[in-house]
Amino acid sequence: MLRELLMAEYRRDPDQVTQSALSNSTTSTEPLVPDVLSTPCKSAKSQNIKDLRDGSPRTAIVRSLNGEQARLVEHDEQTTYIDSWSEAKPPAAKSLESSVGPAYRGFCNTLLDAVNTEDVDTLYLRHPSAQEIDKLWDRYLISVHPMTKLFFDWEKEPLLKRAAENPQALSKAEQAFSFAVYFITILSLSDKECDGIISGPRRLLLLDAFQAAVEASLLAVEYFATSDLLVLQAFLLYLLAIRNRARPATCFSLMGIAVRVAQRIGLHRDGSLLGLSVVQAEERRRVWWQMQHMEIMISQVLGCLSMTLYAGWDTKLPANLDDNDIHPGLEALPSERSDLTSISHCLWRYQVLYQQRKPRHPDLPPKDFAWLTSSHVSMAQKDAFIEQTERTMGEMFVQHCKLLNPLHVSIQIGIGAFILAMKRVVHQPGVANTKILELPEREREEFLKNSIQSLEYYILGQTTQSVAQFRWHNESYFQWPAFVYVIIEASHRATTSEASSLWTLIDKVCSIHPKLTGAPERPDIIAIGRLIVRAWHKRQQYLQMLPQQIEKPWCVTKMERELKFSVYNSEVPGTDLSEDTDNLINFDFDMIDWSACEQDGYAQVLD
Repeated sequence: MLRELLMAEYRRDPDQVTQSALSNSTTSTEPLVPDVLSTPCKSAKSQNIKDLRDGSPRTAIVRSLNGEQARLVEHDEQTTYIDSWSEAKPPAAKSLESSVGPAYRGFCNTLLDAVNTEDVDTLYLRHPSAQEIDKLWDRYLISVHPMTKLFFDWEKEPLLKRAAENPQALSKAEQAFSFAVYFITILSLSDKECDGIISGPRRLLLLDAFQAAVEASLLAVEYFATSDLLVLQAFLLYLLAIRNRARPATCFSLMGIAVRVAQRIGLHRDGSLLGLSVVQAEERRRVWWQMQHMEIMISQVLGCLSMTLYAGWDTKLPANLDDNDIHPGLEALPSERSDLTSISHCLWRYQVLYQQRKPRHPDLPPKDFAWLTSSHVSMAQKDAFIEQTERTMGEMFVQHCKLLNPLHVSIQIGIGAFILAMKRVVHQPGVANTKILELPEREREEFLKNSIQSLEYYILGQTTQSVAQFRWHNESYFQWPAFVYVIIEASHRATTSEASSLWTLIDKVCSIHPKLTGAPERPDIIAIGRLIVRAWHKRQQYLQMLPQQIEKPWCVTKMERELKFSVYNSEVPGTDLSEDTDNLINFDFDMIDWSACEQDGYAQVLD
């Protein structure tokens, strides 16, 4: 697993790590596909893989598709390919693996786990009441539909009405879709809102119950081999709902199934080329582009370069039209609206992907889609491209936003956060370059500024009441690397005047992010907690020398309690919270094993 590789390299001299990386990478100036991609894992293990001679894994450092360093890491007969080390979630902390089993890792089971299908024939009994279904559908149209736009509301409304009137008469595909709507709608609700719609079980129990119903329905309709667009839409709603509940690696594998199903249906080819009706072609565009966006988001969480950027498909962008602008029997799409519509929140994200896929600027090498992290593009060019993207988003979307429209407010927040994320990715130190404290002060300040602003945008999205219905969606765009960087800088700057505001920000983020304090068993959350506690201990050492008393942040107290009673045990060497914290001072941001939280165990990065 990757954690041993991290520990081995973290304890080595940074210059040796850098030299190793450079000596094992290709010197070609063109982006190359690593040889290991076309080679079975067993033979790949013998190609260019260095044995660290201490029981740790072997690793091959090669060029990724965008010309940057990528790694094939092998341990315990398992091999993982990593394109990017900077965009995946934070590392996992060490645990008592002998006492912590799969049920305590904080992630839910999915379709890839064992699912009870004994009562498939009686699944119709699990539908809510007719009144509850009507309320859930109304809420779906408010909270979920504008964020996904997988279909036309008028097209699916009769299906939900039939589900309310006679669920037993639904086909298997219709039943899967109905349960998917219930599942993701309940996910979008607060506990109080859920109680106001469905009486009885609490929201968390309802989520588990409806997830099980969706999974049983999808299995019954053979989602993995379907050619039914309705089943694919139900499957995608399910994936959208579990992306913050299940292990990202599992979601990534399930996303692969969705892509293959879509290929079999032919969604990668525009419907106008296949002789389909205007309405059919437009609906298929909506499904395909939402799926490509989902693919990229899940890929980034795992540190992978999404292959959708390089694949050959020609499906057109969905039109900037409201659902009511389109109706059955339409012979030609009406002219697109010049202002914002109910699909605009989806379209601005699709536009980013579209800009990446269309012919590049003449100054860029051909096929160099991933220019944000490409070594072939200068920093000045990258900054200019980001400025151009910001102008384009402003002209196409932001300038049309109205402050009283919740969807428009969400668009403004989303675009602002996206631009900051691009700036952070461009200026983030590379794995083979330097440590944080070795960065020029100007670059370090700029990177911290972008990270702070990213978190402020997240806070804005989660605390602005007018966009409360979209909080479930915003959680998926939380900038984990930015949060980790702020925590580390809070440790580096423990004795400065900036520390107070940094800790205020950290405390605020922890108070509003549902997973940071609500999923203590998850390995990525354990890692965050350990970083926070260690960073505060450094701050506390300084505060003890001051005459005034400063209250410990709420998040530190919470994390200390969770760590003490979940995975840490002072009787086990290396797990006492009072251990030396000097490692944070020399912490190398990009030497974090970002994908360790996807492994079956937990990683330790600060001991």
